[in-house]
Amino acid sequence: MTRRISAAVCASLLIGFLAWPPGAEAEEEPLRTPGMAGGWPELSEPAARERSQGVHEKLMLVSWGDLIIFYGPETDAALYNRGQIERMMSSWKRSGFTQVYWRAENLPMPDWKWNQSSIYAEASLIKSEADKIHAAEDTTLSARELAGKMGLKFFFWHSIYDEGTPPDKKHRFWTGFPWRHTYFDDHPGLENVDRKGEVQWGVPEMAYPAVRKRKIHQYLDFVAKYHPDGVLVYLHSHSSPGLDGDQYGFNKIIADEFKKRHGVDILTDPRFDYADPRFDRKDAMVEKWRDLRGEYLTQFLRELGAELRKVDPRVRIAVNTQGGDYFGPPFGNMKIHWRTWIQEGLIDVLIVRTWMAGGCGAYDFRKENYLTWGDGAIGVTPYEEIRNEIERSGNKVQLISRSRNYIPGADGYYDAANRDVASVKSQRQEQLAANLKRHGKIAWIDQDFQSGPLEKTGCLDYRTGSRRYYIGDPRYYASRNRSPGFAGPLTLDPAQSPALVDVSGKGGAGMAACLREKGLGLEITRRTGSSWPDDPISKGKAVVGFDLMRQPGSECGMSLLHDRRGGPGLPAATEQNLQLKIDGKGVLSVWNGKQWSTTGRTVAEGAWTTVCLDVDLESETYGLRIQGQSGASGKIQADKLVFDGLAFACTKGEIHVDNVQTHWSW
Repeated sequence: MTRRISAAVCASLLIGFLAWPPGAEAEEEPLRTPGMAGGWPELSEPAARERSQGVHEKLMLVSWGDLIIFYGPETDAALYNRGQIERMMSSWKRSGFTQVYWRAENLPMPDWKWNQSSIYAEASLIKSEADKIHAAEDTTLSARELAGKMGLKFFFWHSIYDEGTPPDKKHRFWTGFPWRHTYFDDHPGLENVDRKGEVQWGVPEMAYPAVRKRKIHQYLDFVAKYHPDGVLVYLHSHSSPGLDGDQYGFNKIIADEFKKRHGVDILTDPRFDYADPRFDRKDAMVEKWRDLRGEYLTQFLRELGAELRKVDPRVRIAVNTQGGDYFGPPFGNMKIHWRTWIQEGLIDVLIVRTWMAGGCGAYDFRKENYLTWGDGAIGVTPYEEIRNEIERSGNKVQLISRSRNYIPGADGYYDAANRDVASVKSQRQEQLAANLKRHGKIAWIDQDFQSGPLEKTGCLDYRTGSRRYYIGDPRYYASRNRSPGFAGPLTLDPAQSPALVDVSGKGGAGMAACLREKGLGLEITRRTGSSWPDDPISKGKAVVGFDLMRQPGSECGMSLLHDRRGGPGLPAATEQNLQLKIDGKGVLSVWNGKQWSTTGRTVAEGAWTTVCLDVDLESETYGLRIQGQSGASGKIQADKLVFDGLAFACTKGEIHVDNVQTHWSW
C-alpha cells in the first residue's frame, strides 16, 4: 500500500475519517500534514468535550489488518487473539462506544491474490502474520462473540470498490501495488474506464449486474457465518484516482443507457471531454450523466438489502460518504443519491465527511475538480440538512460524523482503533521499563541471519526491481525482550548483494550477509514513530555490535539509521547520525555528527572481527572497541542524533556481516 501509504500504508494502510464544521472554507495552504493519516485534526487533538444529550452513538472502526502490524504482536491494540480483543473491547465499552465495525478478514475470496512481482516487504509481513493468526484462531468470531457479550453492536465492514491493481499497471501514488482480485482479469471490461478506454483499476462499474451479484454474495457469506448486527457498505478504495473528477465513467453499458434515455453519445460528444477547454462542469447533460452513474450504486443497495433480509431480516446497513451530493476522490463526480437511500429506507446508518482515498496519502485534490471532497470541506452538505431529510422520511437513520465533538443534527461520531496511539505507547513503555529492570538492557536489534530458506521465511520485496527478501521482524517482542529487526533487501545470489550466504567454511557459523561493491546497501531497521508503539532511540546508552570479515583491500562502512531508505551506499553523513568507515588498508574512521576522524585502529583482512560502538547520548560521547579492546573515543553531536536501525555498505571488494546487535538502556 506505498503507501504512504502509510504507509501505506500500506502500505500501509491506515483508514480514517474527517469531519469539518458545516460551511467551513478550504484553506489556501495544504490541509494535511505528511505522515498523518489523512491529516485529520482529530488524530492530534485531545479528546473532545461531549454533550451527553447529543452523542448517543459512538462507533469504533477496527482496521484489523493494519493493527496487527502497527501494534503487534504484544500490545492489546494489536488484536492478535481473544484476550487482546476482550481487553480492547472492554476499554471501548468503558469509553462509551456502542458499536464496533470490524474489517472483513476471514471472508472467502479465492480470487484475491498478492501481486508477487510488485509486492513489498511490509505487505508480505502482513500476509504472513494474518495467516499465522487465522491458523490459530478465528479472530472475527472472537470479536463477534465478545461484542455480543458486552452489549456492543457488531458490524461487518467491507469495501465494494477496492479490487486492487494488476502488477503491471501503474498507480499514481504507488511504485508497485500489492494485491489484485483476479476476477476482473478473468472478466475484463467490468472496471471503470475513461473516454479513451483507460481503466481505473480496482473500481468496478456497478451498472453491470455481475459486479453487483458478486459483491452481494461476499456480504451474504459473511452474514451467514458470523451473524453480525449489521454491515457497512464501505465506499473507500486504494485505487488510483483520475486526473480529474470527471475523467471516468464511460463504460459501454453507461454510454448505451445514456444514449437510450437522452439520444446523446457520451463517447463522442465533446461536452463530456473534461480535457476540452470548452468543458462545462455545470452543463445539464453532464449532470445527467453523473446522475445515471449514481443510480447503479443505489440499485446495489436495493438488491443487497433484499438479499440480506432473506438471511436475517434484522441485519442493518450502514454506508459512508464524503458528506455531499457527489462521490469525491478517488472515484469522481458520480452522484451520491443519499436522499433516495434515506427516503426508501435502504440504509440504517449514514456516516458522513469520510476519507475515501486510501491509496493517496495526504494528497491535495483541490485542483482536480472534485465537486465533493470531505477532507477539504468542498461541496459538503450541512448536518442539519441531512437531519431534516431523515425527519421528513419517517425512517430511523443514524447520522454519524467523524468529529469527536457533539454536532447538532448528528447522533454521534465514528472513531478508529488505530487513532489511540497514546495508550499503545503507554503499554509499550511499561513493557520496556519492566524488561530493563529485569534484564538491564533492551535488545533493540538482534539479527544473526539464521532465518531458514528465504523463499519460505523471508518477506518478498520487489521495490528494487528484482526479487529480494527481508528477514526478521521490525517490531518488538516484549516476552522475549528482543526484536530481530527487519534485514534486507537480501538475495540468494552472491553476485546480487546483499546476499544471504553460508559462511561455515569461512570461519563463521551458519548464514551471514555478503555485500559487494556496486551492490545495494544492507539495512536492519525497526519501525518507530508516531504510528508505532516504539519511538527511535534518542536517550540513554546504546551498544552497537557486529561481526565483520573483509576481503583484502575491501572498503566498507556502517551508519546509524533513522527510517529505512534503500538504495546503494550509506546515507549521507549528517549531524543526525554516526558512521564508521574502513578504507582499503583496514584503517577505521568515525563520523561523530560533525566531522570525520581517523582512529588509528585497523580491521584485519580475511578474519572475523567484532566491532562495537558505544554511544552515550547523555554524556554525548562515543567509544569504539575492536575484538573487545578499546580503540578510540570522542564527543558526538547528540542533540539531533536519533536512530532506529543500522545500514551497511561495501564500496570496494567484498565483506561479510553477521551477529548484528543493538542493546539499549537508560
